[in-house]
Amino acid sequence: MKQIQMIYYIGIHEEVLEILGEFDVTVLNRLPEVHGRISGKDPRDTSHVWPGANSLVSFVVDNDRVGPILQRIREYNRQGGDRGIDADVIDVVMSVRAAEAS
Repeated sequence: MKQIQMIYYIGIHEEVLEILGEFDVTVLNRLPEVHGRISGKDPRDTSHVWPGANSLVSFVVDNDRVGPILQRIREYNRQGGDRGIDADVIDVVMSVRAAEAS
């Protein structure tokens, strides 16, 4: 299993959810406001110099779903403008799920 973390400008959150919906990603966590800079874009620091903020979404998927999700993110990034998503893939060595208790 892999964890994918996506960081993006807060203003495209609905579009990110649409992308995740294409892959039936329904279990996720979101940090609604993070400050920093994604690759190739201006910093977001909720200040008068660097307005706005980014968001971070994190979710776990089976290994075979990683490639198609990353390809879809690449397609989205080709649209250009202020849009853009940085995505990182992290190995999940072990996990415990709340659903296991059911």
